[in-house]
Amino acid sequence: VLAGLRLTTLFNARRVHEALDGPEATIDALARRIPGMGTGESTRARPEPTGIAEIDDLADAVQRRAVHLTRMVTSQRRLAGDAAHQLRTPLSALTIRLDELALAESAEEAREVAEEAHTQVERLTAVVEEMLETAANSALATMDILSLDEVIAAQQREWQPLFSEQRRGMRVTGTFGLHVACPQGVLSQVLSTLIENSLTYGEGIITLHIEHNGPSVQLVMSDEGPGIKPEIADLIFERDVTAGGGTGRGLALARQIITAVGGRLELLDERHATFGVFLSEPAESPTR
Repeated sequence: VLAGLRLTTLFNARRVHEALDGPEATIDALARRIPGMGTGESTRARPEPTGIAEIDDLADAVQRRAVHLTRMVTSQRRLAGDAAHQLRTPLSALTIRLDELALAESAEEAREVAEEAHTQVERLTAVVEEMLETAANSALATMDILSLDEVIAAQQREWQPLFSEQRRGMRVTGTFGLHVACPQGVLSQVLSTLIENSLTYGEGIITLHIEHNGPSVQLVMSDEGPGIKPEIADLIFERDVTAGGGTGRGLALARQIITAVGGRLELLDERHATFGVFLSEPAESPTR
């Protein structure tokens, strides 16, 4: 009997060991893959399914993130290369003009050189804006599931020095703990544009109110300033339309990129410059 019990125990232990071989191999493969994320190494085929839902879900999530990071890194490298190439010529031309300005022997000569330098600055600005649009559009290829709390907290940290300098602040109200489907860079850029405009043209506390309405999420931002002049309210998202000395391109680009990912950016009320950002909730609940 004792011998039979021992044989049974050994047989069961062997079966358990064999059953664990598959999951252990998968977990080891995932652990080896994580350090290579973003390099292309981690985009190889995922490990074979183990039949254990939790481990297979983890493998799928790691594979999706690996592919996303690789695409993002590739896009960033391409952008950096394009930037080095496209900015070199106008920067060199601008440097030459500034050197000539320093050597100008008369006010008239200095004025002519300054006009040429201004032309180079405009060219440089156009190149940078084109690159920003390219970078924004490249971010649209993959949707992220974003925590609004985290995105907004990051914006508050980023703008805190200017908030303190102007003795202003940002108040967040409404529903917390929501997630939206949107590329990380797109939402950050849109919120950053709205905050920057408020700090430039608005007054008082910036209020960001979050509302949950069915499958969509609405972010409403306003401040305590005089708002937007009625004569430009209908044109506020047009290029080259500005309430002051800005370029008039920030809101136009913000609306363009948020629309490209299925969202909306609207001027809800010209009083207090009240803007609304509309986004969809993710189709799947985020993994916690």
